[in-house]
Amino acid sequence: MSVIARHLAELYPDSNTGQTVNVVALEEDLAGPVRATLLVLWGAVGLVLLIVCANVANLLLARASARHREIAIRLALGASRHTLFRQLLTESTLLALSGCVFGLLLAHWGVSALKLLAASHLPRTEEFSLDAAVLAFSFAVAILAGLVSGLAPALQTGRANLHDTLRSGSRASAIGPRLGGRSLLVIVETAVGVVVVIGAGLLLRSFLRIEQIPLGFQPRGVLTFRVIPRGQGYSDFSRRSAFYQQTIERIDVLPGVESAAAVTFIPLTFVRGSKGFTIEGRQPIAPGQIPMAGYDVVTPGYFPSMRIPLREGRDFSWSDTTETQPVIIINEAMAKRYWPGEDPLGKRIRQGGPDDREFPWLTIAGIVGDTREFDPLTAPRPTMYFPIKQFADPGGILRDWVVRTTVDPLTVASSVRTAVWSVDKNLPVTRVRTMDEVRSTSIASERLNLLLFVLFASLALLLATVGIFGVMAYSVAERTREIG
Repeated sequence: MSVIARHLAELYPDSNTGQTVNVVALEEDLAGPVRATLLVLWGAVGLVLLIVCANVANLLLARASARHREIAIRLALGASRHTLFRQLLTESTLLALSGCVFGLLLAHWGVSALKLLAASHLPRTEEFSLDAAVLAFSFAVAILAGLVSGLAPALQTGRANLHDTLRSGSRASAIGPRLGGRSLLVIVETAVGVVVVIGAGLLLRSFLRIEQIPLGFQPRGVLTFRVIPRGQGYSDFSRRSAFYQQTIERIDVLPGVESAAAVTFIPLTFVRGSKGFTIEGRQPIAPGQIPMAGYDVVTPGYFPSMRIPLREGRDFSWSDTTETQPVIIINEAMAKRYWPGEDPLGKRIRQGGPDDREFPWLTIAGIVGDTREFDPLTAPRPTMYFPIKQFADPGGILRDWVVRTTVDPLTVASSVRTAVWSVDKNLPVTRVRTMDEVRSTSIASERLNLLLFVLFASLALLLATVGIFGVMAYSVAERTREIG
């Protein structure tokens, strides 16, 4: 691929010099973006499992304490400590396996719930299932957890003093050491629970900050949908332009509609392509290297419909056609990068390199505010906007539509469909949703991570509370005669 890239740079130096190829495995491309998140969740799961092991160990310690005289008698009758050690580990392992079976039943329901919650945010969710590998892994973890949980009581039993236990005739002979070990386990599980809760708190703070990031537009009160004029009759550029104008004019007069427009892709849904361009009167930064910027094709009314502020200059109008002066609108990021300390209004740029004279010079007619393109976390990049009636490129097909309303956006959806079909009844209207839903979807993966982590934190707190209750209850029970 590097050889091909170098060859293309030799053939097309204006557009391809300096361009590199990055080859990524399909698995990495699909799973890479969520790998870090899954590792964090794995860590949370591991901490919760550690708390569970501590709790089970506490319960087994209490059980072993209650059986210390029985065990002493068995030792006196000839049972070996090794045999008793194996018995206690076996009991703890069977207990863990029983919990594993119950957990798998809950997991069967949980997988279905996860598919609903994460279908659009995690790759290959349709393959989520409790297959043989998952079952084997679950049972292996359960056996390991059972052995770890049973280790403390088994070791305590192995260190029991046979003569002292039989001579005391009561359970009070080793209360102090037993309670000390159990208290240590509770301290550990509480500390781990606090770590998980702190992690959930940090995620919550990050999520709230993400929600407060300015998007550069106002999503509230906007209906979006997709109509793509393709097929017979729309291969002609002028026919497509007429369809956009007629449809928007009919939507504009609907009750409850303030304005409507169409765009290549609405924000927060898709990373736009980039175009190289030449600034009039300037030489390339380096031989064969030209400035680059993202681009969108829009209809008049797009910026006011999305509440994208017009900083300077003017908006597009339907009179901007191939018969008039070619114009373009740029965002603030592009103005600051390529015209620092200057006023770009009235300056001219042209697509392609200095020698691509088939493209006309475009006069910068306006400057608009920056918008978040793919998600709230991705910083705005330099972007230029082309008017639909001057962009005859075959790729200039507007897919997404926005309708600014004065009422609940979804209440006008039916009227909008009717308006579209009044122009062409054969075009499907799809992806009808509000811009608020689009924004919510763009941060859905972060929301899912937060919900899962909060779930783990709540579970960790609950388990730690149960552990504290268990130690206190056992302590009171052991000291009943002392307390009276």
